[in-house]
Amino acid sequence: MNELGCICDFLNGVSVYSVQHLGWVSAVVAAILALTSIIFSQFNERVVQKINELTYELKKTKYKGNIHPDLIKEDINQIIHLLANTEIYHKTLKLFNVVSYFIVFLWWISIFGYMDDAKTLADKVIIFLSTILLTIPFIYLPDILKLFNRNNSKLVLNKNGNLDFNTMNNYWRSLSIDNVDFITDILTPCVKLKLIDKEMHFNFSKDLSLQDFYVVISGYHNGKKIVIRYLERNDDFINTYGLENVNNQKKEINRGLFGEIKKLNARSFTMHILPLKSEDIFSYKGQIKVIEDEIVFVPISKSSDSLESALKETENSLVFTKQGEDPFEYKLK
Repeated sequence: MNELGCICDFLNGVSVYSVQHLGWVSAVVAAILALTSIIFSQFNERVVQKINELTYELKKTKYKGNIHPDLIKEDINQIIHLLANTEIYHKTLKLFNVVSYFIVFLWWISIFGYMDDAKTLADKVIIFLSTILLTIPFIYLPDILKLFNRNNSKLVLNKNGNLDFNTMNNYWRSLSIDNVDFITDILTPCVKLKLIDKEMHFNFSKDLSLQDFYVVISGYHNGKKIVIRYLERNDDFINTYGLENVNNQKKEINRGLFGEIKKLNARSFTMHILPLKSEDIFSYKGQIKVIEDEIVFVPISKSSDSLESALKETENSLVFTKQGEDPFEYKLK
């Protein structure tokens, strides 16, 4: 009862003076929101239209005689860039929703100030109905703005405002460009082991700004085996990490281990791509190449090799095993 009494006292304390101030503030805020939302709504419509035009051009690619993967990559990266711009519109729309509902809430509180000063029943009815009239546009305007942008792209950014591998792969399938491989020709993932100041570093690069997928590399020859597992959580085109020893065999990765891995030069390896939140596994064969102080792993063609179940559970790591010796295990840092 005490809490209810406090609420009643608060509502009865609302005066016409505060309601007038609320009216001025509401008018200014509503004008700013309306102007901003209309501008970004039109901007978003143009962006989505451009994305759809690029998608249409990409779909026509399969009918062309000479297909250039580099041009396809350029168009897809432009689409990803345009998608990032649509986030401005969606954030503006969310702001419009929150502010609209908050204004409605304040006006329904302020109605008690006018009701208390109303002298007749007719005054109270008009005040009540006018508040309802004010509520209607603030409640429905956000939905009306959404109707102006119903021509949405098939690509949707995740909650972090980035594009994940699984979404892009589904989009690629919808294009039906069968004579171009998405992994080797478009994404072109590349893993490099570099020797910098006698310490080995892990470098991962890709040609599309995607994230949320695992890369697992396994290579074996003449008693030597290397396994690399990496989770791509960034949308940067290039990411570099140091390597930290797990089993404390050595304090640092030295030139000796790098030399051992270099002996796998020209040997084949398998690269598996595993999208997050998906059971799909994309397997590819490649050839290890040594270029000065770099060991390069680039996929070349599709493979039927299966992924060992144990490798699905390991952390971001590099494990090198030589027959008859303890494995060297390192994690990315």
